[in-house]
Amino acid sequence: MNKRGLEMLPDELGGLVLGIGSAFLIIMMLLFVLMPDISYASEVSDSYASLLENKVSGLKDVEEIIFYHNSEEVNIYLVYLGSEQVYYNENLDLRFVSERKGENQICFCSADEKKTFCEVSSCIFLDKPVDFPNKDSSGKWSSKLGSFDVLQIREFEGGHAFVINKFEDIVRRNEVEGYLERARGEKTADLEDFREFLGE
Repeated sequence: MNKRGLEMLPDELGGLVLGIGSAFLIIMMLLFVLMPDISYASEVSDSYASLLENKVSGLKDVEEIIFYHNSEEVNIYLVYLGSEQVYYNENLDLRFVSERKGENQICFCSADEKKTFCEVSSCIFLDKPVDFPNKDSSGKWSSKLGSFDVLQIREFEGGHAFVINKFEDIVRRNEVEGYLERARGEKTADLEDFREFLGE
């Protein structure tokens, strides 16, 4: 009986090795498929956090950051946690959690369906609180960043004011302001010309 058992051992061992090899191959294929999205979101979030930290540390009057990422491939949120580690946005039904603790914490978090990822390297601590138009009653807020969204940062006595606009809206506003400036300089401000310029 023992001899027969030993004869079957190589077959069983071969099956075991084949099973482990197949499982390893499947895991590697899944990682290969999923990892690009995870690493892309992580790289984007980290670079945005570094950029924001540099802009705020050298803030004089108004600073702007233009965000660019493939918004169809990854969802990035700018999240102000204040002194907390958790923020739940009821409107989005998303819960953002940071592993770090401190004052005036702001993170760039990625989200996939109902799961969010706020990595340590994508969170920074600012020297002052941040005010935002859509903050909740606790002062915390989150905003989804689209491609070519522009974050405008202004410093005031009690903290920082953040506003997010669409790039095309800022370009259009600058065009309108430029037109009005030229019209004032040439003293040719004409309502009909201005409406034509606006495409009305």
